[in-house]
Amino acid sequence: MSNESTVSPYAGSATSNIGGAVIAAGAACVIGAVVGTVSLARWLSEETPEDRENLEQVRADRRRERLAGSNERPRAITSVELVLRDPETLVRSAERLGYRLESLARPAGTLRSQPHMLLRSASGERMAIEPTKEGRVIVHTAGDRGRIHKVVRQHSGDQVTQFYAAKSMTVQSVRLANGEMQFYGRERDAG
Repeated sequence: MSNESTVSPYAGSATSNIGGAVIAAGAACVIGAVVGTVSLARWLSEETPEDRENLEQVRADRRRERLAGSNERPRAITSVELVLRDPETLVRSAERLGYRLESLARPAGTLRSQPHMLLRSASGERMAIEPTKEGRVIVHTAGDRGRIHKVVRQHSGDQVTQFYAAKSMTVQSVRLANGEMQFYGRERDAG
C-alpha cells in the first residue's frame, strides 16, 4: 500500500508541457521584480517641492537649536602657574592619565623649545602647557581646575616615586579617604 499521492491543478499529460512555461514565467517574475524595485527606488528618491520644503524646515530647526545652544556661556579658560622647571615631566604624567600630545605639538626640537604643548584626552578634554621665560610652567584648560589638579597630583606622585627609586628604595602608595596620596619609602634589605 502506498501513501503517496500526486495532486496537480493540471489535467492529464498537459503538466509535462507546462514545465518550460513555468520556468519562463518564474524568470519573467524575477525580472519584473527587479525592474519594479528599480522603479520604486527612483520614485522614492524623487524630491518633490513638499519634500524640499520639509527638508529646509528641518535644517532651519537644527540651525536654531545649535544657535540656542551657543547662547550658553562659553567655559572660561582656567590657568594655573606651577613652580616647575621641566614641562616634559608634567607631559609624561598627563600621558599616564590618558592625555596625548596633539600632532601640532611635536615639531622638530625638544618639548622645552616649544611655546605650547597641546594635550587632549580620549574624552576630548584639552589642556595647553606653556613654559615661561622665568622657568615656570602655566597650564591652561577650559572649565574647572579639577583636571589641572588631577595632572599635578599625578605629577607629584610620579616625582616622589622617582625620588625613592633613585635612592634604591621600594615605594608603596595609598590613597586616603580625603583623596590625598600617602607614600611609603622603605630601604631595600641588603641581605
